[in-house]
Amino acid sequence: MEPVFVYGNLMEAQVQQKAFGRVVESRFDTLFDYKKGEAHKNGNTLFSVFPARGHSVHGFVLYLSPEEMAYLDKNLASYSRIKIILPNGKGAWTYVVQG
Repeated sequence: MEPVFVYGNLMEAQVQQKAFGRVVESRFDTLFDYKKGEAHKNGNTLFSVFPARGHSVHGFVLYLSPEEMAYLDKNLASYSRIKIILPNGKGAWTYVVQG
């Protein structure tokens, strides 16, 4: 299972159930030195996190199968998956708007 830090709709159990057919094992966590914001891409407004020293974003770490990761990669095509380091020193993936 892959850890994925989520900070938006995927924190909600009903969204997880619809996307993955299950409520995903998760835990609360914080991403330091990032903040939430909006990005505009291809005429759409997207919500993302952006590097911002001294700020933090609260969210959940979900534990997803390779198939669930592939689902997110496909359905979040406007986002890029990046590796981040959480406060416990462990890595996780998150999705951000780039370019």
